[in-house]
Amino acid sequence: MRPHHIREVLFTRAKIQQRVNELVEAMAPDCHAENFAMIGILRGSFMFLADLVRDLYQHNVHPRIDFITLES
Repeated sequence: MRPHHIREVLFTRAKIQQRVNELVEAMAPDCHAENFAMIGILRGSFMFLADLVRDLYQHNVHPRIDFITLES
């Protein structure tokens, strides 16, 4: 069930996971620096960044993680 404020699902869970896998496959070879950090923009990036980091750990990539908040 969708929350009342969501009218339409644009990307399914499977499509998002597929894209995360593609991004990790492309990123992992270049992300082995000791000072590699991933920075998420709150509020919408938390779950996506968590998925990326989980998959990067599978490739023995262990980034530092931080978040920033922006306002328009």
